[in-house]
Amino acid sequence: HRAADPDLYARVVALDSTGFDYDVRQTLRTHTVAVGPALDSMMVYWGKSFFTNEFLRYDQPIAGAATFVRDLHERGATVIYLTGRESAGMETGTKASLRQHGFPLGDRRTELVMKPRRMADTDFKGEALAALKGRGLVVGVFENEPVNLNLLHERYPHAVPLFIQTTHRADSPRLAPGTAESRDFTGR
Repeated sequence: HRAADPDLYARVVALDSTGFDYDVRQTLRTHTVAVGPALDSMMVYWGKSFFTNEFLRYDQPIAGAATFVRDLHERGATVIYLTGRESAGMETGTKASLRQHGFPLGDRRTELVMKPRRMADTDFKGEALAALKGRGLVVGVFENEPVNLNLLHERYPHAVPLFIQTTHRADSPRLAPGTAESRDFTGR
């Protein structure tokens, strides 16, 4: 891609990863990067590469998340990572990223629940929640997608719902009343 459009390549590489929208093209428009034929080629590459084990090495945790989850786990909580990532192409990378960043994983009180196949996140999470029913008292649910957090809050009305203010779909519904919001887990 560098050879096809060096200027576009330089502008994309220079983008700050914290300023991304949910939609890649919208992010580029926001940062005044022209959307054209060279970008189409980059998008094909992104589509084939982004949701893969290889690209998960670039995962960055939300500030304070690893410490927060470790603290809960050390106090006896069971931690269930319920993610919209597909297990077929992302399980190895997801586990490696969790371990690399210090999240608890691999004992009887941790579980990674991933999509078994391509499907809508909300459908998957609805099915997964049904399968997890009766596993114990749920005290907190954390999500960056409002539609998924609303589903979790509906299923576990006594749990604290925390909306993590990161990238999410632009057409998201409003959050359920009583939902807490934060950009991270630092307590600031």
